[in-house]
Amino acid sequence: MLVGIRVSEAGKTPMGRHRLRRTTVDPREAPLTARQAREAAVERTYRRATAMRSRRSTGGSIFGGAGLVAPQPAAPATPPVDVIALNRMAFGPAPGDLAAFQALGADDDSRLTAYIDQQLDPASIDDSAADARIAASGYTTLGKSLTQLWADHVAPDNLPWQDRIRPIVETTFATMLRAVYSRRQLFEVLVDFWHNHFSVYGWSSYEAGSWVHYDRDAIRANALGNFRTLLTAVAKSTPMLLYLDNYLSSADGPNENYARELLELHTLG
Repeated sequence: MLVGIRVSEAGKTPMGRHRLRRTTVDPREAPLTARQAREAAVERTYRRATAMRSRRSTGGSIFGGAGLVAPQPAAPATPPVDVIALNRMAFGPAPGDLAAFQALGADDDSRLTAYIDQQLDPASIDDSAADARIAASGYTTLGKSLTQLWADHVAPDNLPWQDRIRPIVETTFATMLRAVYSRRQLFEVLVDFWHNHFSVYGWSSYEAGSWVHYDRDAIRANALGNFRTLLTAVAKSTPMLLYLDNYLSSADGPNENYARELLELHTLG
């Protein structure tokens, strides 16, 4: 059956004209267009992928026959309770911490309960060694009041940048020392948690200069206390007032930036 016609040259006539020859063409042998070639390639790829998935799911080889199935690794063992506790309620076990945890009771439940009770009462934990390390570091801003911080590190014009940001730099270093050496580990974990919850970018000039106040008087003073009290202290702190523009808000010209964050992130959100 004639299903197509291909016209080709068959030489020239004596007059110089082309002599044409007609031949029947089977579409299966006709050259593919670019689009048909792409579609065919996609179809071949799909068929190969389907065949490979099928063979793998039945344990067969992608080259045919029964292939080797890789053994499934065994589930990792659950870490001991002391390791879990000291990695979740502390910044990881320091030398001697695992032994001290084991000495708190006769079984895992009693030891965990005793550890939590101990950590929830940080004032009862002697932390003089960590305090001595911080005192020996020579920091000069950690004991300054908010008024002193503002006068020394925010208000002056032409203050060198390293002096302007010294409060946040020293607070950061002291926080790292406490995370490593403090025995009040759960308290330090909670301080880190609340700093992330009430997030403030502290490296601009006003916030950096008053950062000691934010860390000490708002976060640390209320890390284990009443949430409403903590929320109020954070809202009234100088870095938060500056960071979320609440210092610009008034009855005549309300600024919604802090109010939005209060609802979306700090409380209901």
